[in-house]
Amino acid sequence: MVISSPPEMLDWLTRNQFLSPAQAEEMRHLAPAPSDCHALCRVLIDRDWLTPFQVNQILTGKHEQLVLGSYRLRERIGEGAMGQVYKAWSLRLERVVAVKTIHKEMVKHPKAMDRFRKEMETAARLDHPHIALVRDADEVDGRPFLVLDFVDGFNLSTQVKQRGALPIVEAVEYARQAALGLQHAYERGVVHRDIKPGNLLVGTVKSGDLQPVVKILDFGLARFESERESSARLTQVGTMLGTIDYVAPEQAQSSRDADIRADIYGLGCTLFYLLTARPPFLGETVVEKLSPRVTGEPPRIGEVRSDVPAGLEAVILKMMARRPDDRYQTPIEVAEALQPFALPAPMKSASGVVMALPVAPGAAFAGAVPMAQPVLAMPVAAPAEDSAFLGMTASGREVSSAAAPPRPAIARKPVPVKAAVFAGMAAVLLSALTCAGAYFLMFPKTPEKKKGVVRITDAKWSMHDKEAVPGRPHAVLVWIDRVDCKGPVKVTLEGLPDGVKATPLLIQPNNKQGEIRFIVSFGTDPLKQDVRVVAECEQDGASDSFPLTLKVKEDPLKRKQ
Repeated sequence: MVISSPPEMLDWLTRNQFLSPAQAEEMRHLAPAPSDCHALCRVLIDRDWLTPFQVNQILTGKHEQLVLGSYRLRERIGEGAMGQVYKAWSLRLERVVAVKTIHKEMVKHPKAMDRFRKEMETAARLDHPHIALVRDADEVDGRPFLVLDFVDGFNLSTQVKQRGALPIVEAVEYARQAALGLQHAYERGVVHRDIKPGNLLVGTVKSGDLQPVVKILDFGLARFESERESSARLTQVGTMLGTIDYVAPEQAQSSRDADIRADIYGLGCTLFYLLTARPPFLGETVVEKLSPRVTGEPPRIGEVRSDVPAGLEAVILKMMARRPDDRYQTPIEVAEALQPFALPAPMKSASGVVMALPVAPGAAFAGAVPMAQPVLAMPVAAPAEDSAFLGMTASGREVSSAAAPPRPAIARKPVPVKAAVFAGMAAVLLSALTCAGAYFLMFPKTPEKKKGVVRITDAKWSMHDKEAVPGRPHAVLVWIDRVDCKGPVKVTLEGLPDGVKATPLLIQPNNKQGEIRFIVSFGTDPLKQDVRVVAECEQDGASDSFPLTLKVKEDPLKRKQ
């Protein structure tokens, strides 16, 4: 049934707790009053009280599908053969969650329902920072669904498609964290059986550890080790479950025989993909992709990407060994083997700021330019959680799927800034500058405010030894503080010698402080050079600089020659 008038729409939204009574009352007294439902929806979107997805559902008579028990669906963020995943708001928990539903037609298929229930059973065993946890499971009107932690980030498949091959330390760190999550599952007798880039999500977690956070998704194909002899109900002998580009040889022959070493193989293929932007085995057909992994040896990544260290290549080859007995036998062994090639040990910020995301444009920001100069966007007020740019085309179709969670008790538009803004995202920066320009057009007589202050409170190496190891990348941490400095803060390393690259990797702002981590890549020659870290508030010109000395040890192998 289609909602036909603004009063009817406001009644439904209030009754189902999409709007608070105060918000609905404010809409009823708008002057001029919205002439129809479309006009009212435009106002609600402008105030971030509804998302374009919700509006589309309401205007097409599908509004009841937005209600799942105590959950209010806000955006569709994923869809597959079995079902869909939504960003939702939990009325009971008062926080953003992810809701995974199964297609109505799939409810009639016993195997599909078995796998859905399997994911629920698996969730009861798992509780780890590197696994997306299931928080609830229910069924409404014959529509079963799972409620998971919402990870505000991007899957690694999407990142590689947008950015190409990832920096070595970044890719290895993602794989190392995934191995830690797999170790937890292994210790509880769970085999994932579908490890791939699309099932690894990079997001944030509230912690003082300044590292990107990887969470493993989708345990729908998981199997308990105790069921190896009795799993025929889900997997018959000789059948395969998994994704062809990342499946282990033994799993390709029979999924029932796959154990944790098949997950290690899949993680090795995933790391190969992150570093090369292509799967390890190429081919046009399933047979062409499967034959070499079943009968031959894995490809050497060094033949595809020459800057991969020989030691890391050896680790990947062992992860992807054809025979399970020749691989690492547990995920923790993989994590330990990858550690020397991953990010430096995480540092604690003096202010205890939130963990940051890696610098990578996501799906909502396709086309953002690569970041040469990081932008640290520090909001004037505490940011609304998970808020982001919203828009609709003339046809009403959604432009972006990110939106702020509803706040029924608040009758004003929340500040439209993200709690963590990716540096160099041109779309977000353009949006922020446009809003700033509109403000000054509306209020031209506002007196000019005093110039703000931005301070670099510290800049140092993330390692105890102040001299870098030849040929190894190392991290420089920069802490930023500001006083009344509105708008984005640009941070650069100036005076770098030839051949030295500084890649901004992690950025974390809040309303007062922020941190940037630069990954600095050196050659093998000794080096000592003074450089400067420069921070500049682009809106009011406030700036600061901080001295830093780059040092590289003499290569001990060269010394012996």
